[in-house]
Amino acid sequence: MLIDMHAHTAGISRCCRADGETVLRAARDAGIDGLILCNHYQEEYVTHAGPAEFAERYIAEYLRTFEAAEKLGVKLFFGVEVTAKKLGGAHILIYGPGPELVREHPEIYEYPLEDMHAIAHAKGGLVVQAHPFRRGGHVARPALAGRRGGQLSPAVRGDLLRRDAEYRTGSPPAGHMRRRLSCRYIPARVRHVFPG
Repeated sequence: MLIDMHAHTAGISRCCRADGETVLRAARDAGIDGLILCNHYQEEYVTHAGPAEFAERYIAEYLRTFEAAEKLGVKLFFGVEVTAKKLGGAHILIYGPGPELVREHPEIYEYPLEDMHAIAHAKGGLVVQAHPFRRGGHVARPALAGRRGGQLSPAVRGDLLRRDAEYRTGSPPAGHMRRRLSCRYIPARVRHVFPG
């Protein structure tokens, strides 16, 4: 199964210009079997109506996209890309918990990373930092990053920076086909294994 692990739709994410159905069709046409919809979840998107109302709009966008996915035969999974205020605006992806995550925690962008981990893990989920090296970024909490005391080897860090630059500039590595879709590329030949 081929899964895009980090997709956006224009209904929530301002960086995206494509609605859910357009994103799903492009993914399907590129040979992708499913998407994890990780729209941006950040304080700047909250209107005067407040965080609970934004959480409901976020869930409604996922449900609209889910209905379109079922009609198109594309799998759709719920995810969140939190812009974490306490981490200098680092983008944190949360996979696993369903829409109840933002309903129960409408101000999750205010939480420290440790709390995001605890909430996600309690629901069988996973927390991953999105594009940590974009624009000179860094690993938000190296102690939580895994091996080598949270430090990435220079070779791995260099490879991640090179790949990020290739995606942003549209210079794909040999053998990769890309389709430009608003703010993102869908790599048609990059395989992600999703359990289940």
